[in-house]
Amino acid sequence: MGLFAPLNIFSRIDQVDCTMVNLNETLETAINIAWNEIKHLATINREFSDIPEIKCYPQQVSQVFLNLLLNAAQAIDGQGVITVRTWCDGTWVNILISDTGGGIPDKDLSRIFEPFFTTKEVGKGTGLGALYYVWDRQEPWGRDYRPK
Repeated sequence: MGLFAPLNIFSRIDQVDCTMVNLNETLETAINIAWNEIKHLATINREFSDIPEIKCYPQQVSQVFLNLLLNAAQAIDGQGVITVRTWCDGTWVNILISDTGGGIPDKDLSRIFEPFFTTKEVGKGTGLGALYYVWDRQEPWGRDYRPK
C-alpha cells in the first residue's frame, strides 16, 4: 500500500456519510500513519479478533484512533508497548488501546474530554476533547469510553 492510500482515509474528515467499516483495517491504517512517531517510543502489540463491520463515520473514527495512538506513545517514558485489541462480545464490537505509560492522574480524569484541556505544552497535545466530540457523534451505534 502506497503512502497516499492510508492518508486518503483522513482527507475527508468532515464527510457526513456513514458507511460500513472494518475497524481492524481502520486501526491498522491509523497505526501505519502514526508509526513514524511511535516507532521511537513503543512497539505495537496487535490483538485483532475477527469482528463484524460496523456503520460509522470512518474518517472521524480514524482520527480518533490516530489521536489515541499518538497520545499513548507520548504517555510512555523510555521504550514501552502500546496494545491495540479488538473483540466482539456478541452484541458490541470492542476496541482497547492501552499503553505502558504512567496513566492519567486522578485529578485530571474528569477533565480530559474538555475541549481545550491539556497537560502538555501548547501545540504538543492531540486533543482528547476533540476526540470526545467525534466519538460522541457515533452514539446511535453505541460507544463507550473509559479512560484509566
